[in-house]
Amino acid sequence: MSPQTALLVLAWVAIVVLYLGMAALLRELRMLRRSVTRGPGGPGRSARTIRLRGLPEADADGERLVLVVDSQCPLCAACLEELPALAARTSPRPVVLHEGALRSPSAAVTYYSDAEDLGSFAHLSPPVLALVGPRGDVRDLALVNHPSELAAAAQSWGLVTVEDRSSHGSQV
Repeated sequence: MSPQTALLVLAWVAIVVLYLGMAALLRELRMLRRSVTRGPGGPGRSARTIRLRGLPEADADGERLVLVVDSQCPLCAACLEELPALAARTSPRPVVLHEGALRSPSAAVTYYSDAEDLGSFAHLSPPVLALVGPRGDVRDLALVNHPSELAAAAQSWGLVTVEDRSSHGSQV
């Protein structure tokens, strides 16, 4: 076998090995996402119970949105820019659970940082939007891939109080 043929065969073997490795990694990611989004409570429920103990006082009988972000995450920064507009349409006002210093906090949003609460979300990649009950129990999760998904999740959870008419055509 010539050196050129041996090199070609070796290159194809390497490509096949890399392909199989990538397929295994994608399978693991799908399984992880399925276990997070299809826990015992149904779709969107975490397989484990998360309770936010450091959450600032919520309304006694209301649910609220908690956005979990990382200060170094570009998608988190985009979600933080979208959150004040969403805060104007939701009640009570949303909370941001963060790690590190945030660049430009908004007065329309409550911010807090708690290492134990952040540890509860360590298995998820930020940003994560959580529906949290009055005692700090997480009732639902949304893994955010685009800032527009914040409003969609809040609306599906029934927390949007004023509909944004600028994005809809007028109805007669």
